[in-house]
Amino acid sequence: MFNDHARVELASLVDACELSRVAAITFPLACPPRLPKSDVEAFIDSSLSRSQFETYIASHGYLVFVLRESSNIVGYSLLQLRCAPPLPQCDADERTSAALSKFYLLPNQHGTGRATELMTHTLTAAAVADVRQVWLGVNQLNHRARSFYLRHQFVPIGARTFPVGDSLEHDFLLQRTLRSHSVSD
Repeated sequence: MFNDHARVELASLVDACELSRVAAITFPLACPPRLPKSDVEAFIDSSLSRSQFETYIASHGYLVFVLRESSNIVGYSLLQLRCAPPLPQCDADERTSAALSKFYLLPNQHGTGRATELMTHTLTAAAVADVRQVWLGVNQLNHRARSFYLRHQFVPIGARTFPVGDSLEHDFLLQRTLRSHSVSD
């Protein structure tokens, strides 16, 4: 059950610092335990810094959503628009594809149903932005996240390697097709 203070909204530049803090807590939870801490920290420094979130939020090529409980950010999603899956055999149209690049909640939010709330909001916003396919990469050892995405109608489409610091991780690529969205929907 959600309290009245939980909500999903588009991030603003003033959220960048708190987003970076939440990302530094949540990203390591999605990494395999064998991954060197220095590689995880390098990824956080390069891709999840305050300045990087400011860039994402300010860009028309990204949609960043925050899940708030009261005034605190407890989760976030980042959708990269006009981004087709990195598969040569995939005939996805870059103009109507988007990558769900980041989707994280603080550990105390796991199992509360709030991830579904954030996912529903993110996919609805993608459809409004004329996205027809949303794809994502999930570490092959992250069974909990993979199960969540499969429950939300993402299907396997391939695999990729993903750099985290000096390490190369192995991701499954999953994709979900969205229905058309119009103002009358």
